[in-house]
Amino acid sequence: MNIRQLEQFVAVAETESFSRGAQRSLVTQPALSNAIQKLENELGVSLFIRNKRKATLTSEGKRLLLSARKILQECDTVIKDLQNVSEKEALRIGVLDTIPVGQVSKLFETFKEQNLNVHMRIFEGDGNKIAESLEQGRLDLILTIHSDFHDLSERFMHAALYEEDYVVALPPNHRFIKEKSISIDALADEPFIARTHCESRAVFQRVLEDYQVLPDVTYRTNQDHRALEMVSKGMGLGIFPKSLCRTSIPYVDIADEGFHRRVGLYWREGQINPGGERFIHFAQSANWLT
Repeated sequence: MNIRQLEQFVAVAETESFSRGAQRSLVTQPALSNAIQKLENELGVSLFIRNKRKATLTSEGKRLLLSARKILQECDTVIKDLQNVSEKEALRIGVLDTIPVGQVSKLFETFKEQNLNVHMRIFEGDGNKIAESLEQGRLDLILTIHSDFHDLSERFMHAALYEEDYVVALPPNHRFIKEKSISIDALADEPFIARTHCESRAVFQRVLEDYQVLPDVTYRTNQDHRALEMVSKGMGLGIFPKSLCRTSIPYVDIADEGFHRRVGLYWREGQINPGGERFIHFAQSANWLT
C-alpha cells in the first residue's frame, strides 16, 4: 500500500464512480481499476460493491476511507510544514563587489557544510545596490562596509566583522617597493589607476583635496581585476583594500590615518530568519582575513 493507492481509493469512494475517480486522479479508468484491484488483493478484502451505476463502499471500504483520509491529511500537513521550513531557511545574502571572492567563498562553504538545511543564494553588487535590495526586502543580509558618508547603521541592524587597511598597489620594481609606508602626498607626481566603483571613493577624494594632491589618472575602470592588471603592467599606482593585493601584486602601506574600511553585516530589524541568525553568529566568530 502506498500514498498514491490511497489517493486513488479516496477519489473513487468520494465520487462513487470509477470513471469520475479516474478523471480526478488524472489516470485512465482501466489503470485506476487495476490499482484498486491490487489494493484489494494486498489487503485481502473487497473495498467496493461494483455495479453499472456506481461504486459503493463495503464495510471494510468504509473503515479504510476513514483511515485513508487521516493518513492523506497528515501527509499533506507534513509536506506543508517542510515547505514552510524550507522557505524560512532560505537565506539571500548581498556581498559588496570589492570584497574578494576567495575571502568569502571559503567561509560560505564552511557555513553551508555546517547548516545543510539553509539554502543560500549569493548576490554581488555595489554598496548602494545591495543596500537598496535589503531595504526593499529582496535580500536578507548584506556584507558591506560602514561609511560615514552612507551610514547604514542608522537604517539597519548591524554586526561589525573586521577592519582592513587600504594600501597602494605598485608596479614591479617601483621605487616605493623599498618603503615600509608612504604618505598620500607622494602620489602627486605618479600615474594613477582610478577604481571608479571604490566604496570609499568619496573619502579618498576628500583626503586628496586636503593634501592638495591631484592624481595623474591614466586609467579608469569599475573592475578590480582590470585595475590590478594595469598596475602590474606599469600603467600606474592604485589604492586598493589590502585583501585584493595580498597575493597578486606588491604594495606599500599608507602612513596617513583614515585609510581603512570597516566591514560588517546588515539586516532589517525583525526580518531575519533562524538561518540568518546562525549565519550572523558564524560570521562574527570567523577569521575573515586569513
